[in-house]
Amino acid sequence: SGVWVAKPQSCPQFTSRHELTALSIIKWVLAGFSNSTDVTLTVATAISHGLDVIFTLPSLAGLSRQRRNLEVEKTAHALAAQFDDTANTRFWCWLVWQLIRADDQGHPYADDVAHLLARVWHDIKHDETMNCRSQKNPAALVVAELKACGIYDALKLLAPTRAGGRPKPVAA
Repeated sequence: SGVWVAKPQSCPQFTSRHELTALSIIKWVLAGFSNSTDVTLTVATAISHGLDVIFTLPSLAGLSRQRRNLEVEKTAHALAAQFDDTANTRFWCWLVWQLIRADDQGHPYADDVAHLLARVWHDIKHDETMNCRSQKNPAALVVAELKACGIYDALKLLAPTRAGGRPKPVAA
């Protein structure tokens, strides 16, 4: 609220005598933070777009059995596309079905798996921004992470119960 008259030595934009107010000093200090587009080791833009499909996983178990078939297929294809892994669409279908089956059997793993997938996806995208994507098979990376935390084995051991509607008959 006070007014200072000075010629700061460290402020090149103040080449002559200027009236400095507390607000002008605050703006000058904060300008370095708000105008910077440099990525440093401590501050980087978060990669958050594209996580929608991952965080819909927990909601699939709440669908009626009749709606699950279509939603699982759409979600699996969306995950495969998001991870740029359409060659492993069967794995993504298996994963989504197993998460629904686990929830039906009282083992809600979907939140944990969604966060694991988000972390894996973030790591892949980070590697891509650094031009060093080393993982060619994202499904294998997801399986490795699921195994590391014990969820993969738990999903494999689930009872093979029907989690969706009856399959439509295939015309002969």
